[in-house]
Amino acid sequence: MSLNDGRRWPGREDGPSGQLAPGGSRWQRGQTLAIVALMLVALIGFLAIVIDVGNIYAQRRFMQNAADAGALAGARAWALYGTGAVQTAVGKYAEELNGA
Repeated sequence: MSLNDGRRWPGREDGPSGQLAPGGSRWQRGQTLAIVALMLVALIGFLAIVIDVGNIYAQRRFMQNAADAGALAGARAWALYGTGAVQTAVGKYAEELNGA
């Protein structure tokens, strides 16, 4: 098959009539919408996964901060008040600094 065998646009037939079109066949052009729609669904799915994973890491960080605040409150109460008032002091300190 040569480059010029009587067709204006080699390899691009426009449906059953055999006429040629520069933008591809009308049958191929209809597939673009379906492909774009599928890719858009996939892109939105990946975006949802990224948002969910980011939220997981943020919640994990918040929980770690709360645990660290509780540990620091316990250590402070132990150092300042001894063993008698530890529970009360830990609760108050954690409430003041962590908003628990």
